Amino acid sequence: MRCSGCGKIIPDHVRYCPYCGTALQPRRTRALRWGWVGAVGVLIAIITMLLGVLGGSGRGIPVPVSPRATVISPQNAQYVTELARWSRESITGILWASDGRRVAVASLGGIYLYDAQTEQEVQAIGPGIVVLSVAFAPDGKTLASGLQDGTIRLWEVASGRELSTLCGHTEAVQSVAFAPDSRLLASGSWDGTVRLWEVASGRELSTLRGHTAAVQSVAFAPDGSLLASGSWDGTVRLWGVR
Repeated sequence: MRCSGCGKIIPDHVRYCPYCGTALQPRRTRALRWGWVGAVGVLIAIITMLLGVLGGSGRGIPVPVSPRATVISPQNAQYVTELARWSRESITGILWASDGRRVAVASLGGIYLYDAQTEQEVQAIGPGIVVLSVAFAPDGKTLASGLQDGTIRLWEVASGRELSTLCGHTEAVQSVAFAPDSRLLASGSWDGTVRLWEVASGRELSTLRGHTAAVQSVAFAPDGSLLASGSWDGTVRLWGVR
C-alpha cells in the first residue's frame, strides 16, 4: 500500500509507516486474513509484557517506551533507520537513564546529556575532562563518571553540578556501576583493582584485589547481593559477603 503521509510504498501488513510514522489503513480484501493474526500478535505481546514485568522475583518495573517511537522488534527490524546523530569527541560510553528520558554520552571531551524525545543536547557536564565510563544511579539523581586520571566524579543530574571527586585508583577508571539502592558505587580500573565507595560521603569502603590485569567491567546483581568484575586477565570474578 502507499503511505498517505509520505507517499512511499509500504508492505500491506505494516500498521505504521516506518518513514514518517503515519497510521496505515489495511486493505479491505485482507481484513479477514489479518484479523486473527493481529489478535494472536496482541495476545503474544501481552503475555510477553507480563512475563517481563512479573519475571524473576515476581516484581518488576515496566520499561518506559517513548510515545513517539514504535518498539523495535524482530517483525520491524528491517525498517530501523537513523533518527538522530550527535557529533562529539571520540565516544567512550553511552547509557540510558532508567526512566528512558535521558541519554548520557561519555567522551574524551566530557559528558553530554541528550533528551531522547527532542533529540537535543540538554547539558554538557565536565567539559574538557577525559571520561572513559558513565553510570546513572537507579534513582536517576546522580551520574558517576570514571576518568582517565584515575578519579571518579559524581554529578547531580538535574543541575550538572559536581558533587564529589573520589580518589584512590592509581590508573584510569574503566568502569563504574551503582548498586540497586543507589547508595554504593563500584569501580574497575587499569590498576587491576575493584573498589567500593559510599555515594553519600564519597568514602572508599573496600579495595578488592585478585585480578592480574586491568579491570574492564563491573556490574551488580539486580538484588545487590553479588558484584561481578571482568578483566583483561581473562577472568570474571564474583564478589559477595560471606
